[in-house]
Amino acid sequence: MSNRLSCNAVNSQRSAARLVTAAVFMPLLLSLASCASHDGKSERDSAWIKKHELYDGNDDALFLDSEFKGKGDEDAKKKPPTKEELVASGDSAWQANDMERALFEYLRALKLDERDSAIYFKIGRIYDLKGDVKLAEAGYLKSLEFDAQYLPAIERLGTMQLKQRDYASAESSFRKAIELDQQRMNGKSKAAAGEQRSAPSEADRAPDAAIDSGSLGFKADQQSPFYAYIGMGVIQDLTGNTARGLQYYAVAKQIAPEAPSVYNNIGYSHYLANSLPLAEKYFRQAISLNANYVEAWRNLALIYVRRGDYNKALDILVSKFQDEPSAYNMVG
Repeated sequence: MSNRLSCNAVNSQRSAARLVTAAVFMPLLLSLASCASHDGKSERDSAWIKKHELYDGNDDALFLDSEFKGKGDEDAKKKPPTKEELVASGDSAWQANDMERALFEYLRALKLDERDSAIYFKIGRIYDLKGDVKLAEAGYLKSLEFDAQYLPAIERLGTMQLKQRDYASAESSFRKAIELDQQRMNGKSKAAAGEQRSAPSEADRAPDAAIDSGSLGFKADQQSPFYAYIGMGVIQDLTGNTARGLQYYAVAKQIAPEAPSVYNNIGYSHYLANSLPLAEKYFRQAISLNANYVEAWRNLALIYVRRGDYNKALDILVSKFQDEPSAYNMVG
């Protein structure tokens, strides 16, 4: 009896030991099983990205052919990429015009740092270029959520608001962008004044040297928010203040003198003011900078319509970008 009790006690101890061992190793086994159920970190990234509010990409092309899948054990042991490496990879994809890949890389980087304003801005720009106004605006707003003074996001947000005809919000964004840039320019001017140079240096003669915008009282250089000045000019045109609009376009022209949109907008201001010869001059200048600039060709056709030269207007519209019925409809 005592032997049986002793054996039972021993068996109980062994059972308890097995339970303890199972309790210790079960979480580890479950963890390993969980890891085995995924195809490396990239698959977890993919699942996270697909659920993200700023993802609207091509799942099939992006994830099935991903270079992060199907790799051998050697690659699986490599250290996961840093945020900076993922952003650089996204930039490279962008330069190669692979927007889907760039979006994927930026979102992977965002998974490592969900408070990075610059990454949200890049995502917003991708949707901006793809013509998705809503997601572009969402990206810019997220950027500003973590840095309310991130000027590039403020400027581009204004352009999205302008496209949606939210003119009051667009004007507010453009004014804020210009105000921030003027603070930068004033700091730059003070720094230059404190240097006490006896003669102009090469930097003084550089293309991005400070430019006085004249009657508006603004200063700008090539880093200034070009689209904020263009946007403010458009808003002035829409409210009938074409003279003021031309002043904003003049600043934009000094920032980017080779931008066709500047000349097209200047031309349209003159068109609204019924200065048709000047309007035609600037529309043609925009076309000389970009022969495929549709807006400038359309506006040039409007000049001919206003002059009653309908055949010339139709020739432009049909030959450049319109089918004939649409061209007749536009002229009509």
